[in-house]
Amino acid sequence: MNIEEGRKIVDTFNQEKANLLNKQRYILSMQDRLDHLNEAFKKEVDQKNLDEVLRFEKELRLMGFSYNQISQVTGTYRKAITSRLKEYYPELDFETMLKKEILLTSEIEDERKLLEYGFSDREISFLMGTSRKEIAKRRKYLHKIDRLNGLSPKEVEIEKQLISGGLTFHDIQELTGRDRHCISDRNVKYYKIDRVNAFQKHLETKGVPNRLSVTDDAAYNFWGLFMTEGTFDLSIGDRFYIGISISQSEDIATLKQIQTDLTVGLVMPKKRNKADDKKEEYEYKVYNVIDLQEVIIPLLEKYPLMFRKSKEYSLFKDLVYKKYIYTLGGKSGQAIPQTYQDDFIKAMDKLSAIQKTGKTKNKEYRGVKLG
Repeated sequence: MNIEEGRKIVDTFNQEKANLLNKQRYILSMQDRLDHLNEAFKKEVDQKNLDEVLRFEKELRLMGFSYNQISQVTGTYRKAITSRLKEYYPELDFETMLKKEILLTSEIEDERKLLEYGFSDREISFLMGTSRKEIAKRRKYLHKIDRLNGLSPKEVEIEKQLISGGLTFHDIQELTGRDRHCISDRNVKYYKIDRVNAFQKHLETKGVPNRLSVTDDAAYNFWGLFMTEGTFDLSIGDRFYIGISISQSEDIATLKQIQTDLTVGLVMPKKRNKADDKKEEYEYKVYNVIDLQEVIIPLLEKYPLMFRKSKEYSLFKDLVYKKYIYTLGGKSGQAIPQTYQDDFIKAMDKLSAIQKTGKTKNKEYRGVKLG
C-alpha cells in the first residue's frame, strides 16, 4: 500500500463519518415528530388523568425516548418523570430495559454507528438528544464497544489496515493526524503486526513501484559509462551503505546529464589522495535505497550488464531489495536485522572474490568498490 492508497481509505472513513454526522443533524432539526407528540400530550393533560399521563410517558419510554427527551416533549421536569416511572413502572428501569433491549431499533443502530465511527458520548448526546450517562451504559452493556486509547473500533480497524498495508507510522500520522509514537505503541502492545512481513506481502501482491522514465539513448548513455567507469559500492561504518557510483575525469557535464535523465543521485567532486595531482575527478552517486530499487534496478533489469558486472549485479540487487523491505520502502529508520548484516558481509566477500581482491576479515571492512 502506498500513501495515496492509504489516503483513499482514510478519506472514505472520514466521508462515512461526515455522512453520519449530517444524518444526525438532519434528524435533530426535525421537530415534526416531537411537535406531534407534544400536542397529543396536551390533550392527555387536559383530562387531568394521572393514569393517562403515566400511560403516555410509558409509551414514550418504550419507544426508546430518554428521560430528557420525554421532558422536552411534555414540558415537565425530568426528575419528576423518572420518579413517576420508577414508582409505577419499575420494569422500565434502565438496566432492565437494557437486558430486554426495549429500545427503538433505528435509534440504537444510529447510536452504534456513531460510536463505531469515533463520536464521543458528549457528541452523540448532542446529536441524538439522549443522556450521556445512558449512552455510556449502552456502549458498555448493550453495544459492548470499548475504546482503545480513545479510538473507536472503526478507527482501530482503519489503523490496523494501514499498518498491515505496509505504511510507516509517519505516513499514518500524516493521514490520520494521530501521533506516530502512540500508533507505534498500540502496534507493539495490541496489534502486534509484523510491519516488515506486511510490507513484503504487499510488494508480492502489488509489485515494487517503478519510477524509471528514460529514453533508450539516455539509458544506453548510462549503461555504457557504468560498464566502463561504474562501481557497485558497499561499505560498513556507522551504518551499512550500499549504492552505485560513476567516476569521470574533468567531464562533469556527462555526469550532470545522467543525473538529469534519471532524476536521481548526486554529482560531486571525488576525494583525491594527497599524492594525486592535477586532474579533477567527479562522481555520480546514488545511495538512496528508494532510488536504487525504483529507478536503478529497473534500468539494469531492462538493459542488463555484461561479463563480470552481471555477477556483481545479482548480489547487489538482492541486497538492495532486502534493505528496501527492511526499511519499508526506504521510509522507516528502524534497525536493520542481524540477518541482513550477515548477508551484507557475505556479499562483500563474494564481490571481493569476483574482483579477485582476496578476502579480508570482517572487522577490517571499511568499504569495497567493485567493477
